[in-house]
Amino acid sequence: MDTGDRFYKRVQSTVHSSALSVEEKKARLKKDFVYSLKGLPVGMLDELFEVVFLSHPPTDEELLQYAEVLPDLTELLLESFDDRRDPFSSEQWRQLGEIVADFGSELDESLLTYVMSKVVERGAL
Repeated sequence: MDTGDRFYKRVQSTVHSSALSVEEKKARLKKDFVYSLKGLPVGMLDELFEVVFLSHPPTDEELLQYAEVLPDLTELLLESFDDRRDPFSSEQWRQLGEIVADFGSELDESLLTYVMSKVVERGAL
C-alpha cells in the first residue's frame, strides 16, 4: 500500500468519525496531510491545505467534499498525480502554482518542475 492509499484510508476514517467535531476533523486532516508529506516545507503544506479547505470553518458536507481532494493533492506532491482524476478548479491550480513557486527554492527541482508542469498544462499560470 503506497502513501496515497494509506493517507486516503486515514482521511476516510477521520471524516466519518462521529466522535470528532468538524474542527477536530479538519485539524486531524491537516496533521495527517503534513505528516504524509514529511520533508516538504510545513509552511507550504499549511498554505496548500488552506487552498483546499478555504479559510472558513466547513460544514460536515463541505468537510467530506474537501477531504476527498486531499489524497489528490498528496499525490501531486509525491509526483504521482492521476491526470484522469483532476479535482482542482482553475483557481485552485493557479493558487497551487503560486504557493509552490513561492517555496521553489526549498523544494527538490524535480518536484518543482513536476508541479509547475501540471499547472501550466491546465493554463493556470
